Amino acid sequence: MEQLLQMSREAEEAAEAERERQRILEEQKQKAAEEERQALAASLPPEPAAGGEGVVSLSLRLPNASKVTRRFFDSQPLSLVHTFLRTLPEIQAVGSKYRILSNFPRKVHEDPTASLASLKLGKNIQLIVESLAEEEDEPNEEKQ
Repeated sequence: MEQLLQMSREAEEAAEAERERQRILEEQKQKAAEEERQALAASLPPEPAAGGEGVVSLSLRLPNASKVTRRFFDSQPLSLVHTFLRTLPEIQAVGSKYRILSNFPRKVHEDPTASLASLKLGKNIQLIVESLAEEEDEPNEEKQ
């Protein structure tokens, strides 16, 4: 009987040690993600003043239906918008599995080197950030 109790205690201790290890790993992962987010935010050029020459206001509807707005120069590449998006906690949940598209005309904007001016969407640009993770889940649900 005592052996059984000892084995039970050892199993509980091992399970507790594993839970603690998982908690520490998750904390490290969150800390690394936050450090990356802060580094990306620091790498962004300053937001230009409203109404300046070549300034566009970009409104982005995020996958969680919230909106965020930031100004960019129209000469700046779409890759800078991706960098800005990766600084947002709402996008960190999606990771790199998203795409940027315009609603009208409906078009996916995939070229990260394209300037915002080349999108030909004007000075007040509204774009949609669409999660691709949700689309990846849909075909699996249809197969079942």
